[in-house]
Amino acid sequence: MSRLFDRKTEVLVAGNKFVYPGFEIDFRIEFDDDPEPNMGEVFLYNLSDQTTKGIKKGQNIILNAGYGNDTGTIFAGRVEEVNGYWEDVDRVLRLNVADSADRWISTSVNKTYKPGIKASQIIRDMLGIFGLEIGVFSLSEDIVYANGRIISGSIQSALRQIVIKDCKSKLHIRNGAIIIRPPGEGDRIAFVLNADTGLIDSPQRFEREEDGETIEGYNVFSLLNHRIRTDSILQIQSRTANGLYRAIKGQHLKNEMDFMTKMEVVGL
Repeated sequence: MSRLFDRKTEVLVAGNKFVYPGFEIDFRIEFDDDPEPNMGEVFLYNLSDQTTKGIKKGQNIILNAGYGNDTGTIFAGRVEEVNGYWEDVDRVLRLNVADSADRWISTSVNKTYKPGIKASQIIRDMLGIFGLEIGVFSLSEDIVYANGRIISGSIQSALRQIVIKDCKSKLHIRNGAIIIRPPGEGDRIAFVLNADTGLIDSPQRFEREEDGETIEGYNVFSLLNHRIRTDSILQIQSRTANGLYRAIKGQHLKNEMDFMTKMEVVGL
């Protein structure tokens, strides 16, 4: 379990690069497959007055984490709120961060599309207006609007209507890129999660109702793995869960005690 050591975290914000070990950094980054922006918190400790003043709302921020040379981006977005406070003898700067939240929610469109236009054509046009990178674009149903389509309001609400309700697909933003795909699809990662590769304890089963649908799966804890994110498909080997599973939500976490990834997974 050498991975318990050599932990590394990098925060890039306001022209600065903070690296742990060196700077003390904590974080809690959420990820899920709903259309709302992913949120999180980053904590920077004992920065100088000048550095602290230079970090402001609206700035881009990237958070990388991992072990040794095996690090990767677990969050790329914007600073939404900055709060400084004292915690015993430590000066803490807490950054509330969000994945493209302000532009995603506030950008509006008012357009009339001609009869016979496909949903995919409207979606690509709106994404062009928004200027959002396309990570994955695959619809369950690419319907045709025989009478055309009028779009009026925020791009977020318009895309939710077309992608989720009309085309029976899912939609979320991940590290500044939009992901559109059929409900059961995900990103396969060449990774087996077991006790030797970072699995912590045995996954525990859960079952809940969500939007009139029963969701069944497992709560899984592992050493922090930057490759695991929304829609990651991974192979789990344990006493309770064995097979291929898709991550539907989770959290990357670093604090004084933990350096881990928590996730909910469902079977394929």
